[in-house]
Amino acid sequence: MLPSRMFPLQFDRTAFSSVRVERIEARRGVGDHTLLTTILRLQNNAPNAASLPRVIHLSGELRTRNVEHIAELRPVTVKWYANRADGDTAYLSAPVSFSTLSGLNASRRTGGDDVNIDLALVVDLDGAAGWEQHQIPLQHRIPSSDWTSLLAAARHTTLAIVELPTDGEPVPAGLRGSMQRYVAAKVHLQQCQWDDAISECREVLDALATAIGATEPAPPLGSYGTGQQRGWTFEERCAAIRAIVRHGTHTAHHGQTTFSADEARYVVDMTGVILKFYCTRLGR
Repeated sequence: MLPSRMFPLQFDRTAFSSVRVERIEARRGVGDHTLLTTILRLQNNAPNAASLPRVIHLSGELRTRNVEHIAELRPVTVKWYANRADGDTAYLSAPVSFSTLSGLNASRRTGGDDVNIDLALVVDLDGAAGWEQHQIPLQHRIPSSDWTSLLAAARHTTLAIVELPTDGEPVPAGLRGSMQRYVAAKVHLQQCQWDDAISECREVLDALATAIGATEPAPPLGSYGTGQQRGWTFEERCAAIRAIVRHGTHTAHHGQTTFSADEARYVVDMTGVILKFYCTRLGR
């Protein structure tokens, strides 16, 4: 991982030391948080000057390049003496939420983009003239390959979410009945009523078929494996998808109750994707 450039620490207009971001590491934190640890390296410029101050506290904030807040750095107490020839290292940790880390990852335009992070570092100095506080802006670039490794170390997973409007203007008038049924299916999921959730999706798809009408008739199920489907239009293929998902609700509709949570979520999610498509199509 590439270190950032050195940034001078000044006391009484004298640059007595320099500080830089050595690297940023990650590990799984508590709950849905990732702990990003920023490793800072202090390099002394005047090791023989006994009157120079020492660094006592470090704190600050991680930001994106457009000054969006990422996380607060947990303050640390250090003893960085300016007359130490070998310099010193500090570790500042920041708990970053799952959504924030996902947003950083999504801000890359391609998978090969680097990630740029700003560190607004606050340094407390104790010198001959007393206590001083300095704010130092540091910039750090994480190469794309290192960013991928960082996400892997944090065991971070990016979620793909399909957003479906369930009420209001985005829902065409003809689909409001279907949408009410779909909301009911989601409630059944929350209440762990797996068979009822699947059965409700049958009602959703039947109401959707009524709203679509005869413009997209579903090919008969018996023709799916005969080679006839090679000549289907896109609309016929969409109708076939609806028919297959509806076919998956058949046993629940007729009273079967031995469904798992994963099976119910699969049918409800598939039904939601279908509704999203037809919300857009019928809303034009």
